[in-house]
Amino acid sequence: MNQVDEIVSRNKGNIDDLVCHINKEIHISSIIHKRLNEGIYKSFLQVKIEQLQSIKIELQIALNNYKRD
Repeated sequence: MNQVDEIVSRNKGNIDDLVCHINKEIHISSIIHKRLNEGIYKSFLQVKIEQLQSIKIELQIALNNYKRD
């Protein structure tokens, strides 16, 4: 069992608050990213946004698997 599956299982599929928090963080980071000029912090935010989106997708897949089982 990987970490994402464990999180979903431990929370009995109730990860709505976690996904909501991730969505808010993506939204805020995207707004800041859009307003920045090119630079290291903009690159950092781009990577952060991509990682958060990846985590969100993994959580959604794990939740679907949890509900299916």
